[in-house]
Amino acid sequence: MSAAKPTVLKLLEGNPGKRAINKKEPKPQVKKLVAPSTLSVWAKKRFTYWAGKLAPVGITTDLDIGALTKLVEAEEEYSTLSKEIEKLGMTQVTTNMNGDTIIKPNPAVPMRADAWRRIKMMYEQFGMTPSARTKLSVEAPNGDDLLDKYGL
Repeated sequence: MSAAKPTVLKLLEGNPGKRAINKKEPKPQVKKLVAPSTLSVWAKKRFTYWAGKLAPVGITTDLDIGALTKLVEAEEEYSTLSKEIEKLGMTQVTTNMNGDTIIKPNPAVPMRADAWRRIKMMYEQFGMTPSARTKLSVEAPNGDDLLDKYGL
């Protein structure tokens, strides 16, 4: 069973399931988010970048700070692990107790795969993948396409 979709996303998709819209769903104020001070400089830049892209679409609120924080932390983890894999390679050569040479996978490889899984999940939650965007239909009051205008 998948997670319930926020009403704003259902409406942007044209409510394809034609299920009743929750008229009592909490409606936190949509706004551009500010990066938490606990993030690294790199992660703050990514947070600010994504917050700037998502705010005009009308999806992000103060309640999304934690989710966006986890996204940029996973992106930073992926970047760090990619650099380690580039430096050390996909495999590591070791010698066992018998003196035999053994080729083992670099532990950073599955760790990076896990970071990518988390990134992909969060991209989908925020409508940030090509397939997630195909489900959305966003139009500004003046007829401008918000996705084109903001490069999403």
